[in-house]
Amino acid sequence: MAVKPLTLKRQRAMSSAKAKSYVRVVEVCVYGLPFHLPESFTYGIPEEFESLLETGSAVQVPFREKICEGVVLSIGEGNSTPLKPVISVESARISPQLLDSARLIADRYICRLSEILKLIEPVSIVNESNPLPRRSKKQVSSKTLRGDWITNECRKVLDYQALLIIIPTNRDLDQALEKFHSLGINCVDLRAPKNKRGSGKVFLGLRSSIFTQLPGLDGIWIIDESSDHHWERRHPKWNTRDVALLRYQKEDFELRFLSACSSLEIWRLEELGYIKSEKERFRRRRSKRIFFSDDSFQKAVKLGLEKGPVLVSVAGKDYVKALACMRCSAAPRCECGATLSLTAKGVLRCNLCDKSLTWRCSDCGNSKFVIIGKGALRIKEEFRKSFPNIPIYTSTADKEIENVPRKSIVIATSGMEPKGDFGGIISLDTLFLQNIPELRAEEKIRSRLFSLLNHLVDGGTFYLDLPANNRLSRAISLDSPESVIKEEITERSQTKLPPNWRMIRIECEGVARAISGLLMEHPDVVVSYESSSVAILRSEVSKSGALTESIKLLQTYRSISKKSLLNIEMDPFKL
Repeated sequence: MAVKPLTLKRQRAMSSAKAKSYVRVVEVCVYGLPFHLPESFTYGIPEEFESLLETGSAVQVPFREKICEGVVLSIGEGNSTPLKPVISVESARISPQLLDSARLIADRYICRLSEILKLIEPVSIVNESNPLPRRSKKQVSSKTLRGDWITNECRKVLDYQALLIIIPTNRDLDQALEKFHSLGINCVDLRAPKNKRGSGKVFLGLRSSIFTQLPGLDGIWIIDESSDHHWERRHPKWNTRDVALLRYQKEDFELRFLSACSSLEIWRLEELGYIKSEKERFRRRRSKRIFFSDDSFQKAVKLGLEKGPVLVSVAGKDYVKALACMRCSAAPRCECGATLSLTAKGVLRCNLCDKSLTWRCSDCGNSKFVIIGKGALRIKEEFRKSFPNIPIYTSTADKEIENVPRKSIVIATSGMEPKGDFGGIISLDTLFLQNIPELRAEEKIRSRLFSLLNHLVDGGTFYLDLPANNRLSRAISLDSPESVIKEEITERSQTKLPPNWRMIRIECEGVARAISGLLMEHPDVVVSYESSSVAILRSEVSKSGALTESIKLLQTYRSISKKSLLNIEMDPFKL
């Protein structure tokens, strides 16, 4: 007798979820729906839930033949229309103000509201009869720091009822927790599980914590907002700075940006008067000796050692960053087509198949090569020859050095610098980093240089491997990035680049055809193509709202037509 194949039963809605009319109804943003469907659907409120449901409540509702999670957007009166009921209600909810912020964020990043609400953790909100007094002045400001931000601002953190501080990296956050603890200030680490966070008025977190909902929140600080760690890599690829500014429009808190050198976007908002600049009334230049590429960095190191340890900042830890044929400058390659690297033992090794080999240039037949860039390991080897009696350390992501002796040299990659200040700072690879073919290359290296400058002792030495007439050299000499930032913003405006122009990267198969109607509707939009599947749209910030609305309609059309959705990235960090 033939055996019948096994079949899976489709999960059906609960029998109690039958449609009928209700006195009170709710609009629920249902999670996990296709892009073209409405953001919310109407459900009835069963009698047992009437006293529990509020705007922002986390609920479960039936949708077709599934049970879905969602958030209540509004509550109203019902009519005779049959509706399915809310199935369950949680005590935790999202505040109405944060719901309004989420709508703005979803519009900015051209995504569904539910995709933003999923990033927000609902909390139990207690309606206090006698709430604590809030800060009287809501404002947004930026401050260019000299020295450690905690040392500069520690007295202000206790002025808040609940202060959220967003820090770019785990290492920086760990150091901040340690410093606050040494000052006797209790902090809550938002990385920890909710039941192990403890209590306090100061909440520290990484970029995802920008969506944190805190009862009594009256302050948000963003540290080093120009750092690429503040860009989310996953859809919808938001940015901490922009999310904070959008939240500020709908919620009641003070917003501050603290960094050694602000981003071009913050400078633009300062010029427009939207952001207040917290400039010191009397700001003297730091006492320092500056050396440039025409000078000897060995001299800068020797003078720096008289004042304390010397930091050598490099781009990477690799022994050698790049090689080139001595005769024709072609990049050495393996038989598999990948590029080669040089090990500390002088062996050429393939970066893909990891095979060691003897190389000969396929273009000119030469077997000699030149080193284009040196990594931390190679530089350490060379420094040992120049300074044989000085202890030399390396601090990288693989092996971090927290503290170094006073008379020593430490070679560190970006973000891995030891604690404390230095008698001398040697910035190598600056020219290499400034000329990386990326839109924000100069902005990144400028922020890095001013962050390093904050760790230089009074009267210390600072070496830049740039000529004295380079505009980064001028900024360091003047101890202010203001003039060079204004110069760069002017250049970018003329070439239709951020911050005065918004850039939108769109990726899909046959992108030129997909966006052809969009470009006809918006003739002022400038378009360029990275490839047959990637387009970059540029629009003035003042006109970008209409463009994003049109892109949203195009996304909706593609969803209805069951075509693959556009991969959209607003103001991408890397271009």
